[in-house]
Amino acid sequence: MIEIEVTGGTKKQRQMALSLANYCVKKLMPRKRVLSIDIALRSISGESALGYCLKESRSDFSIEIEKRQSHRRLLETLAHELVHVKQYVRNEHPVFDVGCEVDYLERPWEIEAFDLQEKMLDTYNTL
Repeated sequence: MIEIEVTGGTKKQRQMALSLANYCVKKLMPRKRVLSIDIALRSISGESALGYCLKESRSDFSIEIEKRQSHRRLLETLAHELVHVKQYVRNEHPVFDVGCEVDYLERPWEIEAFDLQEKMLDTYNTL
């Protein structure tokens, strides 16, 4: 079963995040049947990133998104982190990339995430 829970943020942010997350999971992982994603919309004070994705187990993931963004930017960030979920599920992303020798924007998993975040959001917005 696919379970997606969104906490924090405003009611509108939670609704938008849940809708986009369901859409991205169906598009990025259409055959995945067991998956749990907890999405927390919160203030990420003092951090340089706008979002994080953490693999808890083979099918359990936690995503944190900075809630103080425009609606468009919040959805872009969420789509980006959901691409990372897809990468973890398919073993396309190293579990630990801290201290990676390659610059952040040159890492293959980040290149794909930035590319697909735009495609996911564009096709989502045309529905």
